[in-house]
Amino acid sequence: LEAEVVKERAVSDKIAAKCKDLEKELESESAKVVLLEAEVERERAMSEEIALKCRELEEEILRPTTSLYGEKKIKQVGNH
Repeated sequence: LEAEVVKERAVSDKIAAKCKDLEKELESESAKVVLLEAEVERERAMSEEIALKCRELEEEILRPTTSLYGEKKIKQVGNH
């Protein structure tokens, strides 16, 4: 009976150690998730800024301009 208790205690200690290792790994992975979420938010904000700038440039290209003679012209972009 004593041998079984010792054996079970060893198994229990091994399981407890494995649980501790898994808890540390979980904490590490959770920290990585937080960092990745922050990076996604930065990327999303940057994408929104780029999209806004793109729309502004498209509008600028299409905006009619007035020539020196008062004629309305559309800005055209050529392939140079």
